[in-house]
Amino acid sequence: MSRDTPRHEPRPGLFDPTLARFALSPSERLVGRLLVRLARVPGAVRLLKWWHARGARG
Repeated sequence: MSRDTPRHEPRPGLFDPTLARFALSPSERLVGRLLVRLARVPGAVRLLKWWHARGARG
């Protein structure tokens, strides 16, 4: 392998400005963690589906 070949250097912060507007707020992170924990409880997924369907009707 020749040393003259171009090498790609890592740029860890390359997409940070672009992705910053999609970052979750602390409250959204908290709600996400809560929903994941709640999904582990037996019957909770069925309850959440029922609640969401009820709210989507009206």
